[in-house]
Amino acid sequence: MLSPGNPLFASLNAYARSVCHALELPHGHTFHAEVFVAPDRELSLCEIACRTGGGRINETLRSSGGPDLNQLQFLIQTGAQNAAQVRDLLQASEPEALCGWMLIAPQPGLCVAVPDFGDLEGVRAAELRVTAGEEGWERAYSGDSMGHLIIAGDTEEALRARMGGAVGRLQHQLRFEHQEALDAAFA
Repeated sequence: MLSPGNPLFASLNAYARSVCHALELPHGHTFHAEVFVAPDRELSLCEIACRTGGGRINETLRSSGGPDLNQLQFLIQTGAQNAAQVRDLLQASEPEALCGWMLIAPQPGLCVAVPDFGDLEGVRAAELRVTAGEEGWERAYSGDSMGHLIIAGDTEEALRARMGGAVGRLQHQLRFEHQEALDAAFA
């Protein structure tokens, strides 16, 4: 998440609005957009879809103290609230913290070590669906994961540092051995 003071915050919001308008996306629906940001801060659309984003986006927003986009979409679709009421609610909501998420990519081989994220500051959710002694797997599609982390920070700098610490822990403590290497070690 970006803080409102980040120079990209307003630019990305304006860009998303212009893309939605240009493509005449329907009102009253969630959407997600993926945007490339060049070093000179030029914005380019990667993709946009009329649905809440995947990965852990909705869970991350809720973890920040923000709304549940899928719940709001349901309220609009059932007529319990209209799009204007939901828009007002969204504009009035302020996150209590900035949050980021990461998916942990699957890896083939025998898992020999897993990290513990319990002592990392800011961790709001952590899941790893493989334990030491279990067989990993090849990535089957772009969103395939063997786990995820959601981390909070009071500032973008704190959030980046905490996420960097989690990435470092993953790189150093999540270990897989290929069966051939294990067979050779015990031969």
